[in-house]
Amino acid sequence: MNELPTRVAVHFNMRGEANGWGPKTFVWILPVIATLLYGVLTLVASLARFFNVPFAVKLTNPQVLALLRQLVIVLKTYMLAIFAYIS
Repeated sequence: MNELPTRVAVHFNMRGEANGWGPKTFVWILPVIATLLYGVLTLVASLARFFNVPFAVKLTNPQVLALLRQLVIVLKTYMLAIFAYIS
């Protein structure tokens, strides 16, 4: 953290040029957001019986619950990959 300049680029235009600046603590915003989202999605996966799906299924069926948990795991994986790429 000490090696970073006091001001870092926080926004870029369509050409990749920095057009927004902020303090060096902004470097931690995306990892913190990713961690919070991961925690929320983990909580949601444990409460799969409360999912609202757009078709009729028995949410007490273990196979349906397993499929919904797998869906959340895939969602978490993609979310982490996207945030890692953005960071």
